[in-house]
Amino acid sequence: MLVDAQSELLYRDLFTICHEMGDREGLERAAAQLARINAEEGIDSSPETVGLLRTLLKGERIQPTLGFTAS
Repeated sequence: MLVDAQSELLYRDLFTICHEMGDREGLERAAAQLARINAEEGIDSSPETVGLLRTLLKGERIQPTLGFTAS
């Protein structure tokens, strides 16, 4: 299998980076690449990945997940 849970995490990081840089084309390209790999392997993206993509493609900002909060 080409896409395991770990590499899907990397794709989520890539999606977030593209979004934060304002690179919608890069975000769409990365999403299409993951979708193509998943289709070839006969697997689905995790619900977390699907939710993240929906949020980012709508142009919404995401909450930081680094374990700290701004004061």
